[in-house]
Amino acid sequence: MDDAGRPSFEALQALLGDGESQPIESHTALAYVAFDMTWLDGRDLREMTLEARRQLLETLLLGVGPPLSFSRASEPKTRDELLSVLEKVKAAGLEGLVAKLRGSRYVPGQSGVWRKLKFSRRQDCVIVGWVPMTGTASDLGALILAVSDRGELRYAGKVGTGIDAKTRARLKEALARLDVNDAPVAVPHLEGARWTRPELVCEIEYTEWLRTGTLRTPVFARLREDKTPDECTVEESGPEPQAESTPLPVPRAPPPELPRLSNPTKVLFPRDGITKQDILAYYLAVAPVLLPHLASRPITLQRWPDGIDDEAWYQHNAPSPLPPFVHYASTDKKRRVIVDNLETLAWLTNLATLTIHVWASHVPHLEQPDYFIVDLDPGDGTWSDVVQVARAVRTITDSLSLPTAVKTSGQRGLHILVPLAAGPTFAEATAFAGRVAEAVAKVLPDVATTERVKERRKGRLYLDYLINGQGKGLVAPYSIRARDGAPVSTPVAWSEVTEELDPRAFTIRTVPARVRKQGDLFAIALTGRGRI
Repeated sequence: MDDAGRPSFEALQALLGDGESQPIESHTALAYVAFDMTWLDGRDLREMTLEARRQLLETLLLGVGPPLSFSRASEPKTRDELLSVLEKVKAAGLEGLVAKLRGSRYVPGQSGVWRKLKFSRRQDCVIVGWVPMTGTASDLGALILAVSDRGELRYAGKVGTGIDAKTRARLKEALARLDVNDAPVAVPHLEGARWTRPELVCEIEYTEWLRTGTLRTPVFARLREDKTPDECTVEESGPEPQAESTPLPVPRAPPPELPRLSNPTKVLFPRDGITKQDILAYYLAVAPVLLPHLASRPITLQRWPDGIDDEAWYQHNAPSPLPPFVHYASTDKKRRVIVDNLETLAWLTNLATLTIHVWASHVPHLEQPDYFIVDLDPGDGTWSDVVQVARAVRTITDSLSLPTAVKTSGQRGLHILVPLAAGPTFAEATAFAGRVAEAVAKVLPDVATTERVKERRKGRLYLDYLINGQGKGLVAPYSIRARDGAPVSTPVAWSEVTEELDPRAFTIRTVPARVRKQGDLFAIALTGRGRI
């Protein structure tokens, strides 16, 4: 703690730096504030609720004095109460709070279960080099920064403000040991730049990200010796919790700038009276959460020109001529549509595209998967079987510290997606998914199987891992399925994966309101970085 009793990373770094000359035990300012517990006496506590874990921890620390203490929680019931707490925290000179979901189990990685509420925007950056101070050849003037983007480093600008003389000397000494000849990232010309191995991480305070991909008005905050370069992913955060999310529009007719529907009143779901216009209204309503999962990814269109009672067909090759707003990727002698704007969503609807199948890779890295999938097809089994198998898959992924996202298939099953850091090939990702599936089938042989031949499954749930592979598509999150009621492949929280969950409840009539309330529960698919 600093002299005012606030946590201080800088003071801790200085203390560790002086460890040889002065024993750490002699510093009375050291404190260890425990806020959660995942393991106790050989027992894994991660499946317990947050409240239960903390109750055990608090009990464990009863009667224990400094330097150990228990991190108290505040439980504001309204937004005004939360803002009042934040004002007090800010007045105390602290950086912010962490909000945690009541009843949640422990989820490693970026899950959305814990959210940072900061008073300033801060970003962890990798130091990839430095430039000399103006008028000198060897004095450190500014650090050259990078962030991790899909497992690769990209340039994020320079920072010189906020670095005091003592820190400059310390940085210069540390960076000298990491000196390299070539730039670790693609950067604009920087006069006198010296390059280093991307190992040191620092925290930067800034006002906003510029369109150039660099930080505006960056200020050096501190070194982060507790962070690795892989953890320096872009993290936007505002000074306060935002107002309750504004409802997404659910238009009954497209805005005038969108392509017009031909025959908008044509009924595509005859028993529900759902028209082409209703389909467009739904896709426009969920576009803010749908488009990020489609951007830069080739898709396959599944079309029902005469409604769900008639013939459907898959379209891999984009029709000609294409409107100017429709982008595409050229692969295996085909032009595959990419959906990255509202106009293309409207155009797809006009083609009676109900279901969108999306690739697991993106342009320009189509040969490298961003995730692998385990598809749970219940066969003749029950929803209870699906839940049991899903939890078994998650037990394995959690034990390997792999992040997961889960969604309903839009029919009777679940799709479990494991986002990946850059590196594995499709063959490696598929093989790994197969090992997970086979492990589950081995411990649940009466319930699940990886047998490809349907007759040999004997009604058991099919763990489909062969859905992985370059060019193979998965039903996109928030995509409609061609069944009565217009069900939607809907992201869910793991806490919802219970026998009480009814996948049929997620339809084009219910999902927009769910998204307005809960946001994108599949966001980890875009930010997670699992290593296999």
